[in-house]
Amino acid sequence: MEYKTFLNLIGSGEKTDVDFKLECHAFKIKNIKSKAELLKDICAMANNGNRTNYIVIGVSDDGKQFKDVANEKLTDDNIQTFCKRAISPPPRVKLMRECWKNVRSDHLGKTFVIIQIGPHARGAYRLNQDFINYKEELCLRRNEVWIRRGATSDLATPEEISKLIQKLPLEDFSLPSENVIYSQFSKDYNLVLLSQDLKRCINEAGGIIKNERVMLKIRNSKIVLRLILVRDCSAKRGIWLLTGHNWTYEHGVLIVSLGSISKQAFHPEFKINFNNNWGWFSIFEIPNYYYPEIRIKIPTNTNLAFPFILTLPRIKDSVTLHQSFHRMLDFLNSNDYIFEQMNDSKRQMNANLRLWLKEGWIVGTNRIYGGGKPEKLEKDEIFDERRYGGQVMRRVQDASLQQIAKTILSLSK
Repeated sequence: MEYKTFLNLIGSGEKTDVDFKLECHAFKIKNIKSKAELLKDICAMANNGNRTNYIVIGVSDDGKQFKDVANEKLTDDNIQTFCKRAISPPPRVKLMRECWKNVRSDHLGKTFVIIQIGPHARGAYRLNQDFINYKEELCLRRNEVWIRRGATSDLATPEEISKLIQKLPLEDFSLPSENVIYSQFSKDYNLVLLSQDLKRCINEAGGIIKNERVMLKIRNSKIVLRLILVRDCSAKRGIWLLTGHNWTYEHGVLIVSLGSISKQAFHPEFKINFNNNWGWFSIFEIPNYYYPEIRIKIPTNTNLAFPFILTLPRIKDSVTLHQSFHRMLDFLNSNDYIFEQMNDSKRQMNANLRLWLKEGWIVGTNRIYGGGKPEKLEKDEIFDERRYGGQVMRRVQDASLQQIAKTILSLSK
């Protein structure tokens, strides 16, 4: 873990997904209570669903005192083995032992242990064995389900267990007080209402919307999506036409449609990875330069990036939008493969954007499509022989593209 991340954790204090412990004697001989207490907190945080949770050891409850963690038995192997045996289903856990240089004086020379739990697909994680010692006032029983209430771990009620089994969020984001049915309004107004409701969903999830871009926090990564709202998208290659060449400058695209989004609306080279109860997730997996019809639009000074598209179809009303949006977030947070795909797209595209802001966009012109070389090039032009016999490339410093790049980079910091 980076020291900056550690500072952010202790600065935000204890809460539903962050817990502090000044000491932890788990896995030491005959210290069953300490091991059981740690297990209870891990189980509770596993039930937070799509959140990434942290137990920070070596920090007092108020976040103001710090202590070197000397327990050598507190290792990733011990935690992994213990959780696989004592929690069902086994949660995703990772233990990090950190001692940073160039730190605050009260952190200098101290080793801290950070246990990361989740994120997970929603479900009911429960204890898989008893921990009972009445002399130590310890009584944790098999099949108990623990959850977080604020900064503490507590037994789940039957109603809360039912929600977990149904894969519903415990916090139960409140549904809109008024369910707006978009079809009851004019075509000029229904997209406006959809936009207003979507903005509330995004803000509720801790995201930001700015300049037609949406920033969503997926795990600990800020992903920026180009936002497109439509009434219907069923025409052949409709998504390709909607996104135009914008996808070449984005981490990804989010399309929200009042009507259906058919499979034929995707370009043939878009690989549809998942068809979910909320919509589609797809990735454009073929390098940009394979397509002669668009190659003159693609900067040559670029790293290979595979943008992705998220679609929310058949959004009839406020409640449908709310449910589909949060199901989509659950899916993005809990799926390791999808998270890596999105994060790779973000890293590669951000590298491109920083390069283009510095050097300009090198794009093709219409002066030559193949074979031959112009006798004279303008000072901002380059002859590129790598593509189909050669073409003239021009270095562009476009104000609108610069604004796009700056918006995406600032939102994804």
